[in-house]
Amino acid sequence: MSTDVQVTEQIIATLEHNIKVAEAIERLDRNSDFKLVVTQGFLRDECIRYVDLSGDPDLTEKARLDSLNIAQAGGHFKRYIESRMNLGRQAQGQIVSQKNALDEMRAEAAGE
Repeated sequence: MSTDVQVTEQIIATLEHNIKVAEAIERLDRNSDFKLVVTQGFLRDECIRYVDLSGDPDLTEKARLDSLNIAQAGGHFKRYIESRMNLGRQAQGQIVSQKNALDEMRAEAAGE
């Protein structure tokens, strides 16, 4: 099997994985338990609480900084989710052409 075929197969496997991750995120987003625990519980309530603590003058400077860092975790998580969804959308747009290219490479190799 040619290197091009192997590379294309790996690309397709990566695209399929990215699509599966995006589909899993979509399922999570529809799940009421996920919304309760993660979206509302952590991303909203806990992060707001930590932002509040980050400005509390009764805490040490280290405790305020730790609180701010924890509060920012929600933003990092949201960006991670958004980037994985973007990768999934891009993969959806690329997978058909990659599979077609793989079919052509295999046909050429069979004809040799």
